[in-house]
Amino acid sequence: TKDGIHQRGGRRERVHDFIDKQLERSPDKFAEFRDNDETVDNIFSSYQEIFERNYESTQEKRLRRSLFKKHLMNIIKTNNNSNLAHKASINAFSDMTVEQFNAQKKGLKIPKNSKRRLDNDDDNDDDRLSRSSREDTRNRYRKTAERHGHARHTSPSLDWVSLGRVTSVKDQLQCGDCYAFATMAVLEGLWMNTAGNLVDFSPQELTDCSSAYSNSGCNGGFFTASIDYLNSNNGSVSLWSDYNYTSVVGTCRMSTMTTPYQFGTIQYAQVSVGDEAQLLKAVNQGPVWIGINADTSTFMYYSSGVINLNSSACSPNSIDHAVTLVGYGNDPVTGLDYWKIKNSWSAEWGEDGYVRIARGKNVCGVASYAFTATVS
Repeated sequence: TKDGIHQRGGRRERVHDFIDKQLERSPDKFAEFRDNDETVDNIFSSYQEIFERNYESTQEKRLRRSLFKKHLMNIIKTNNNSNLAHKASINAFSDMTVEQFNAQKKGLKIPKNSKRRLDNDDDNDDDRLSRSSREDTRNRYRKTAERHGHARHTSPSLDWVSLGRVTSVKDQLQCGDCYAFATMAVLEGLWMNTAGNLVDFSPQELTDCSSAYSNSGCNGGFFTASIDYLNSNNGSVSLWSDYNYTSVVGTCRMSTMTTPYQFGTIQYAQVSVGDEAQLLKAVNQGPVWIGINADTSTFMYYSSGVINLNSSACSPNSIDHAVTLVGYGNDPVTGLDYWKIKNSWSAEWGEDGYVRIARGKNVCGVASYAFTATVS
């Protein structure tokens, strides 16, 4: 569509087509939205119809319209900024408060000892994180990689999705359990690598069952806690079709599963903080669990392109969302090297549910919290 808005989701495209028709004679779209209430009302009505919004009261509708206008103006600002390599669009989050969005669409809870270590690191990877600590992490990763036969060779580009080793994009809905989706996506890749078939594992199992290992259901969790829970059951994992997703915390149903998939002991290793060369080697073995700073002003509206923000715009230390690294490449339009990342906000968000983040500068902390999984 016009203004460089690249749409992949059908509902997004319909709203933006309507916007184009409303504004086809307007020389300044930003000013039109800022100053013309009738234009905003017409577009918001279209949004309500297309995204099937039924607000409970006039007061709530007024609030949602105000939020929609604010988000729409931010989207136009993003798309008019020639310094950015990504585009933004209207989507299912465009009438949400920032607080709602963060509570429902994120959910990474970092253990305190890990958080302290990350806070001591900085963008230049200097000596504030002790050399011995950094070297210890590096050695543990290398030993694990060598034990499980990780190759040293890396290809110039890689996409596990196009290679048929990644399941469909899911939607965590209104539950802050991104950690569960990212963990299961990594294990799906691991199962494909070891058993040769692609299956959908159940994030709901982790949401319901892993609280004793310091996860918090819909209020966040972490990779290592999730794996520790699974290892307590001999690496047994439920299928999505057997343990369906509800997006709320329920009673653990694992004991009723008759045919869980058995990994045995799942081992994990952390990629050295900020080490994108090591991250490149890791993803060549399969999908990798990563924590990122899903900066709300960027990720809430992201529709396409490569996110390439500096550390002041998207700090590599403010990690709040778990996703799955599934590949990398080079963008021919911008020339940027990028990471390809699977999200859990539905296939209507981003590039069919994926996001690309620039490689080489730990943009948004893409290499600040990365974990691999292996089995004996």
